[in-house]
Amino acid sequence: MRANMLFDTAVRHQVNGEAEAAKSAYKRLLSREPNHANALNNLAILLDDEGEVEASDRLFRRATTAAPRNPVLLMAYMRVCMERHRYEDAVDLGNKVLAVDPAHFHATINTGIALARLRRFQEAEVVIRKAVALAPDDPEAKLTLANCLVSEDKNNQEAVALGEVIIAADPNHVGGLAFLGMLYYLTGRTLRGVELLTRAVQLEKNPKNLNNLGNAYIFLGDLDSAISCLVNASEGNPTSQPMRSNLLFALNYDSQLSAEDVFQEYVNFDEMLQSVTPMRFNHDARPAITGRRIRVGISSPDLCGHACSYFLEPLFENFDRSRFELFAYSNLKTADHVTERFQRSFEHWIDVFGLDNVVVARKIADDGIDILIDLAGHSTGNRLAVFAMKPAPIQVSYLGYGYTTGLSAIDYFLGDEVMAPEGSEPLFSEAICRLPSPMFCYLPPTVGPDVGPLPALRNGYVTFGSLSRVIRMNDGVLHTWKALLDRVPDSRLMLDQPTFSDADTKVYFQQKLERLGFDMRRVTLRASRPHWPTYNEIDITLDCWPHNVGTTAIESLWMGAPVLSKRDRPSVGRVAGVFNKAVGLEDWTVDTVEDYIEKAAAAAADLPALARLRDGLRDRVKASPLLDYQRFTRNFENALLGMVETFNASRR
Repeated sequence: MRANMLFDTAVRHQVNGEAEAAKSAYKRLLSREPNHANALNNLAILLDDEGEVEASDRLFRRATTAAPRNPVLLMAYMRVCMERHRYEDAVDLGNKVLAVDPAHFHATINTGIALARLRRFQEAEVVIRKAVALAPDDPEAKLTLANCLVSEDKNNQEAVALGEVIIAADPNHVGGLAFLGMLYYLTGRTLRGVELLTRAVQLEKNPKNLNNLGNAYIFLGDLDSAISCLVNASEGNPTSQPMRSNLLFALNYDSQLSAEDVFQEYVNFDEMLQSVTPMRFNHDARPAITGRRIRVGISSPDLCGHACSYFLEPLFENFDRSRFELFAYSNLKTADHVTERFQRSFEHWIDVFGLDNVVVARKIADDGIDILIDLAGHSTGNRLAVFAMKPAPIQVSYLGYGYTTGLSAIDYFLGDEVMAPEGSEPLFSEAICRLPSPMFCYLPPTVGPDVGPLPALRNGYVTFGSLSRVIRMNDGVLHTWKALLDRVPDSRLMLDQPTFSDADTKVYFQQKLERLGFDMRRVTLRASRPHWPTYNEIDITLDCWPHNVGTTAIESLWMGAPVLSKRDRPSVGRVAGVFNKAVGLEDWTVDTVEDYIEKAAAAAADLPALARLRDGLRDRVKASPLLDYQRFTRNFENALLGMVETFNASRR
């Protein structure tokens, strides 16, 4: 049979789904003509479909070598490289196509996408704009450009405009609705984001859209809807670690669940993660950690001007470099001036943003890390999938999340007697290592106003306030705050939160308060930036439960406004109590709603005492263990040394 007839036969078998016959025909042809480019390409496609990665790759290379200027073959190989996340190779192949055909739309758009995946956003933007120019009516090109602009942190306004153009041309364009909805809720137009994502879910109820809608509901403060969406997303994609992390994050705020019920979901998460973890490092042969500095790795997406920086900068600055060697594995998308300060505290700074989890785990193992500390938990940007591979013999969870990770691969949870009291061990997958309380240190701001006089003396009424996120303000909390306003005549409630910068979202929350019976003449909703002056308008800061405030609590104390907190389930329901104890205000952390209301009413009834407390509160913070950085760092180091001793004992 002649070569062209043999090729036609092979193609016919391939089109008819007769893979074995097609492969046999292609192989016979290639035994006669080893450089038959189309046969090499088609056989490569068949092998790729069967998962024969290495064999198909060799054939694709031979095909594109035999016909280096054939756009069809180059694009076939480019598609496979994109699917295999080999973006450098994809860019190279795309450029080869464009050298032959500069107006090749698919080569242009895919080259842009590959560049974006490589985080070469500026180059990607240039290429994707060319694709948009080549196909100005193509919505996918516009959507790709919009995604690139957001990834580049460059121009959200243009990205929004592109999204609006897409859905104006096609109101049912699911990708446009989902993108625009996500962008809106992330940039403050929460209610509009929920509306668009709801339409996207109605059109295409896939896990990604459900996950994004659930996250948008969190920003809106609608926890029930958020959890419903996130449960459905996780059921649709049961092995997605980020989606399950989002669900666990939301469950921490659910006042209807018991602590045991919440913890069980974390156990279930660990079982899932173990089932999909591609590898696990074995440390059985690891020798004792002696005769050298201890290598400590820090994994965080927030080594920047994030709230965590107030608690971490003093710690890392004061580490004993003669005993510890510090490595930062930064999963940070965009660095800032605070990042530069953090970098000075680490001998080794490794940027892992965008890197595959296996690559990151191997890097940590190759660096010989002894203790790997997670500072994210299930928060956005976490690397729990890396921790599941156990790249370090000792793994620790601290700060950044406030509760267990659920991972059996993480050995310790660093807490204290307040956040993780005796008896709470069954609620943690990790062994609890208790630091001397407080389990935090605090770096006060270098900017911001001085503590002002008690607002009630000026106003003639007491102002209760909260700068918490609305997700913490569940109906139980809001009912209590209404009862408090009823208990303290003429008192006011001030809620100051970025969510309220959007007029529609503000109206949505106002209507919620009205349904709960609030007299809105006594309630102020606003979004102040900067937020520091707000504390000088609040007499008493109100905490939430079951998830307490964290940074807001210490900021409020620094600004002279005492924080009234109610204990709830460990450890997220005990955070504010850590700060109150540290400044000698343990009596401001109560156990019941009744005590909460009575404590607030009693404080509001004695304005001279409240004014004296306010006047001296910043000095209390300054004199507290929260600002004794040497003490805190030595305690932190001693905890790590104890972990090393336990590990070394297991080597004997």
